[in-house]
Amino acid sequence: MNINGATGVIDMPSGDAQNDATFSFSASMVGPVTRGTISFQITPRLSAAFRFQKWSDWNTLFPTDSTTFDDRSVDLHYQLLRETRYLPSLTIGLQDFTGSSMFAAEYIAATKTFTDRAKITAGLGWGRLGTYGGSTAPFGARPPLEPGDAGTPNSHQWFRGEMAAFGGIEYKINDRWTMKAEYSSDAYLLETEERGILERTSPFNFGLEYQKGPSARYGIYSMHGTEIGLVFHLILDPKNRATGGLMGAAPVPVKLRPSRSEDPDAYDGQWVEQKDAGPILRDNLAKRLAADGIVVQDIAYSSTVVQVRIRNNRIDAGAQAIGRTARALSHVMPASIQVFEIVPVANGIGASKVTIRRSDIEELEFAADNASLLRSRVSLGDAGPLPANAIGNDELYPKFNWSLKPALRVSEPLKGDVGVRLSASYDARPGLIFAGSIYKHLAGNADRSGDPSSSVLPHVRSDGSRYSKFGDPALERLTLAWYARPTTDIYSRVTVGYLERMHAGISGELLWKPVESSLALGAELNYSKQRDTDGGFGFDEYDYDIVTGYLSAYYDFGNGFVGKVDVGRYLAGDVGGTIAVDRVFANGWRVGAFATVTDVSSADFGEGGFDKGVRFSIPVNWALGQQSKGGLGATLRPSTGDGGARLEVDGRLYESIRDYHSDSLDRGWGRVWR
Repeated sequence: MNINGATGVIDMPSGDAQNDATFSFSASMVGPVTRGTISFQITPRLSAAFRFQKWSDWNTLFPTDSTTFDDRSVDLHYQLLRETRYLPSLTIGLQDFTGSSMFAAEYIAATKTFTDRAKITAGLGWGRLGTYGGSTAPFGARPPLEPGDAGTPNSHQWFRGEMAAFGGIEYKINDRWTMKAEYSSDAYLLETEERGILERTSPFNFGLEYQKGPSARYGIYSMHGTEIGLVFHLILDPKNRATGGLMGAAPVPVKLRPSRSEDPDAYDGQWVEQKDAGPILRDNLAKRLAADGIVVQDIAYSSTVVQVRIRNNRIDAGAQAIGRTARALSHVMPASIQVFEIVPVANGIGASKVTIRRSDIEELEFAADNASLLRSRVSLGDAGPLPANAIGNDELYPKFNWSLKPALRVSEPLKGDVGVRLSASYDARPGLIFAGSIYKHLAGNADRSGDPSSSVLPHVRSDGSRYSKFGDPALERLTLAWYARPTTDIYSRVTVGYLERMHAGISGELLWKPVESSLALGAELNYSKQRDTDGGFGFDEYDYDIVTGYLSAYYDFGNGFVGKVDVGRYLAGDVGGTIAVDRVFANGWRVGAFATVTDVSSADFGEGGFDKGVRFSIPVNWALGQQSKGGLGATLRPSTGDGGARLEVDGRLYESIRDYHSDSLDRGWGRVWR
């Protein structure tokens, strides 16, 4: 990887691609230029990067300017050819293709490996990568960006203007050390001629890199003939846990029943007439599952079928929670029970029903490919209503929980806040939840100036620095949420209160999602009023309120890719749509991107042109190897405007239930026997 956080030599790109799903954080410094980058290998051929750049000494030639200047950029890279014995890998790339054009470039690069130690890269660049040694413009002159173009795809510039050649050599000394040298076609005109903050006397760059284990890489470089460059890459593999596996108790073996011929009385169903049978079975099952963080909410049974409703509080894979429950049932339930119906519960409502024949888990526990064989015999369906004869546990409700934990708010690469968050919830009954949180800032470098936004739109998001400065500590949210199942395949949510740190009101949602369907359809309607910046119970001085709503479609494309389309009215009163795509991994990793286009003009939106960004979530258990459903994540935008903004409501339905529907269960089904 290069100093820009993309696959490359030192400053130049290459024809290589990272391993599928590689996710990396990069930080580099070359003289007055600092860059922080997040990159992701979306597919084996397609990768993207989101970059934050900061220039120091920006006022060298213009003393009245600010001393620093920030910019954000997004890249896309596609590998056209993979390397073969005789042919090099070939990649085409767009650098800063929706930005202010300060870092914009396009390129084609080829890379060939020799003797497993040496790599040679050669390429052609346009834009910034065509500013040194360029001569011809084979596809025409490069037009300038108009004032309203910033933030929108600058396709009219792609591969236009002078074209220049670049190249580089990489030599792997051993598994840890690599030497690099390159010829750069970037003249750094912005830094040298326009701002006078950098001196460039040579197009040649040289460097030495050190690989520390599979995840950390350090580099030191001689840049431009005048500067020393430093870089650090944190390279993560979402497909494989950093610890190699999860720590925790091994599953108990499935308990086999005696054969009917050996013990016919064991199959006598008369036990159902015993008055205290239900509470005894429920309590025994609860004791066995408590070690796995699984709570038995209800149990219902006949002489041959048992249905148990569970809350999974710890295990990150729904399939593993179902497997542990089935094993426990084999120990607790009388031999006459032939069928286990396991209903995972999310926010108090049944998400699905997994039906397993007891004889199948008895037969397949030690069979080859037992996970696939069991899945072929298991049926998934709608959870249905709670059985009339269900036996609950009065000790589960009402239930109060609270926590005080460190909290991280990341606003953009290399910028964010560290604080503490006091959270509490009160489950009055299944599906009825009071919840709230208070956040206190401790340290950070995010914008806390408190300056009002100059946006011409209602300041539904752009006054974020005012909320950060004046609302410390702040009541983030205080809500009452009601979740229900109106009918088959239909889920509902109503949330009222202080929904997020900037808005309060009421939010309602309906979702249609059959358990075995890749498609889901939703509708949401909200009324909200903007809160005061002090983080208390008051509202802002402008008394801004609005009705918003959306029609949504979700689709699971397979291989972990989930798409979503929203159409409706947004917080600033604008109307439009949002497209989002996420890649979700079986272990809980999630990486995605989104873009919203509404009837707000790019000039009215401000810097960035329209709302767009990337988001990621990393599960705690991936890093620590301990069972947990917690995670660390962030949403990063090139710029924050008021157009295309939505309420940030906790507990939206699709994400609440999808872990127990077929697409997600099948992705992690290999853990059902663990």
